[in-house]
Amino acid sequence: IDHYWEMLRLNEGDNQGIRYVLAVCLLEDNRDDELEKLLSRHTDDGMAMLSYARALLAFRREGESREAGSYLRQAIKTNPHVPVYILGQKRIPKEQPSYIGWGDETEAAYVASEVKHIWWREDGAIHWLRNNAG
Repeated sequence: IDHYWEMLRLNEGDNQGIRYVLAVCLLEDNRDDELEKLLSRHTDDGMAMLSYARALLAFRREGESREAGSYLRQAIKTNPHVPVYILGQKRIPKEQPSYIGWGDETEAAYVASEVKHIWWREDGAIHWLRNNAG
């Protein structure tokens, strides 16, 4: 994880998308304070990965709070296709496309392929997502 932080330090514009890889690593390792730090640096990021990470972090810290709900609604607004992949209602393609769009199914499949297992292991997160994504 430290090498991802170093890459971001060296390339502040992050044209490589290292912040998305780092967000997944931090979520997976329950390094919530570091994830919050990363998310606070990228509040204007329009990709779904950070929006769904922000929602899950809020849920992890606060449960079904008003703030967590607000972050989840924002994530769904960013890409409404992600929940069906996380919930298993749609199968994640075995091969990722060479191009990932913004707010479309390619982005949703990519995000879900990276974070689905984290949502499923977080106690209550799938129930919360299912109840709020419909």
